[in-house]
Amino acid sequence: MYKNAAVVIPALEKNRYSEDGDLVRFGDLTLLEWKIAQVKNLIRGENIFISTPSSKIAKIAKAYGVNIIKRHKIDMSKAIIECVKEIDKEIIIWTHVTSPFVSVIDFNNMLKKFLKLGSGYDSLISVSRLQEYIIFKNQALNFEMTKVVNRNSLKPVYKITNGCFIARKDIYIKYKNYFGIRPYLYEIDMLASMEIKDITDLTIASDLISLFFKKELQI
Repeated sequence: MYKNAAVVIPALEKNRYSEDGDLVRFGDLTLLEWKIAQVKNLIRGENIFISTPSSKIAKIAKAYGVNIIKRHKIDMSKAIIECVKEIDKEIIIWTHVTSPFVSVIDFNNMLKKFLKLGSGYDSLISVSRLQEYIIFKNQALNFEMTKVVNRNSLKPVYKITNGCFIARKDIYIKYKNYFGIRPYLYEIDMLASMEIKDITDLTIASDLISLFFKKELQI
């Protein structure tokens, strides 16, 4: 267990993918309980913080032996600062329940990598690698419109996932964000990078629980 690190999990009672919000059923647990169970295998409960405005969620967190940081209705940048200022650990891992397939092995590997990063990086973010034809505002980003190229020769682009952000406390405060201006891009696999954004995603994710456990047993 990492003594100088803490985990923050933001949680809401209602959101766009469910009327039950982060308390929606996911297998035998709620999404929030699933995430708490994951990170408790990495960090002691006393160093896990649930950021929420909900008294119902606060009660659940207390039952799991983790901390509550009362989240007020302010913009996200201010909420980040408000949250991390209450934590007395140097390293803070920020993760969302909507990325349920980031395993404790993934978290452990990302934290180990972060601790080994040189001065060229100020944070770590989980990303999924896309080697596809990308167009933005009618402009090709990683290929030439006038040439036919094999997909394998394309320069990859990286999508930030909500699975994991790691930075030191002062970086969160300085940039008012989940990461700094020189983040290390840590690639996670397709399953780990899945995010729940709507009810369809939630249904698909629920169907993939058995695949997740099968993957864990193979590692």
